[in-house]
Amino acid sequence: MGKGDKESRILRVRLVAADPVALAEVLKLGPLDWGGRGPRTRPQGQIGGEVYVSPGQLEKLKKVLRCTVELIEDATEVGQKRQQEVGKGDRFEGGKKAPRGLGKKG
Repeated sequence: MGKGDKESRILRVRLVAADPVALAEVLKLGPLDWGGRGPRTRPQGQIGGEVYVSPGQLEKLKKVLRCTVELIEDATEVGQKRQQEVGKGDRFEGGKKAPRGLGKKG
């Protein structure tokens, strides 16, 4: 898949299942990337959180009954924009300049 390929994109979405049965239906679709946080139960009994999915996975999630899915952002696009903030070049001048700060030598 190429850099601009639709299915290679990653989307960040908010997923809320009405109850454990609805969440089980979601999980039958396959593993989800919960960003290391996992689903959380809300005071009203709903279960949800943020997940990272492909556009194809998003369409499948939208079809699950008693489950709402809201697109937060195109994480691929955000990541590409954030790459512009990353410095270029060798800030340690090939080892001639020592790192500074609070870090410890390992």
